[in-house]
Amino acid sequence: MTVNVTTIRETKPILLVEDQPSNVLVAVSFLEIMGYSCETAENGYEELKKFSNRRYALILMDVQLPGIDGLETTRHIRRMEKERGLSPAPILATYMARRPPVFM
Repeated sequence: MTVNVTTIRETKPILLVEDQPSNVLVAVSFLEIMGYSCETAENGYEELKKFSNRRYALILMDVQLPGIDGLETTRHIRRMEKERGLSPAPILATYMARRPPVFM
């Protein structure tokens, strides 16, 4: 699947699905600096609700989410797309370590 970066900036927002507030802050800041509009969801349930009401240019999906993890959420999305006859949304799996910082 090829994703046109210019099209993403001009049409639909990116959906970031991430439960750690510090990771959300960093990722959204980078996306906005690069000129992308961004929405967020804290877990798979919230993502599915948002996805059922809107299409996104790209979904950045944390693999480890509370409740429904990112892999299961992606399976639900693909099922919904198939049932509705929609083309698959690009989904990138993300993993951000949850280790506490090490001070030396």
